Amino acid sequence: MSNFFKLVANENMKIYRRPRTWCLIFITILITITYGIIINYNSNKEMNWEVEIAQQIEINKHYLEDDSWKGGLEKQFEREIILAQYALDHQNYANYERSLWTGVKESEWILFFVILFTILIAAGIVAEEFTKGTIKLLLIRPVSRFKILLSKYVSTFLFAGILLIAVFLVAVLTNSFYHGFGDFGHQYLYLDHQMNVVEGSMFLKTIEVFYGT
Repeated sequence: MSNFFKLVANENMKIYRRPRTWCLIFITILITITYGIIINYNSNKEMNWEVEIAQQIEINKHYLEDDSWKGGLEKQFEREIILAQYALDHQNYANYERSLWTGVKESEWILFFVILFTILIAAGIVAEEFTKGTIKLLLIRPVSRFKILLSKYVSTFLFAGILLIAVFLVAVLTNSFYHGFGDFGHQYLYLDHQMNVVEGSMFLKTIEVFYGT
């Protein structure tokens, strides 16, 4: 087992010695910061949510009446109408008002880059062993090929975890610049399996988005 941990440590050392690794990390952080600034640029603008949500309901109803959406997104439009109507009836605009955690949650699309860059790292740690000839040094070690490949997999998984944590923390810091850290009680409206509206926690929903899928 100690040999395996040494293999993992060695793979991690090789990953973070490459300038390309730090370039990918920097690009991910830059994308996260830039997106946080863009979505919060007009966050302090006063909004008449009753008018905005009522207009959105009418738009979604118009889409439902359009036969071109049949068999496609009509369920999504129905869900949005239910949530929007609930927000109007209860004057609960949690899903529409900007906060620290809504900003972080909306950064979930950046996870695509986490997956993409992890794939690039995984491909690189295998390909470079052959191009540089270091694969021979690994194979003459008193460990099985399975452990060698497993150590590369674990190292790649650790890189993905570190990048995921970095995106989350940077998104929190960027959005906190606009909203502070007092939004832990911000609500999140969603529908259960019976299409009933449930008032949950935006903080917990954000954690689920980043680490529960």
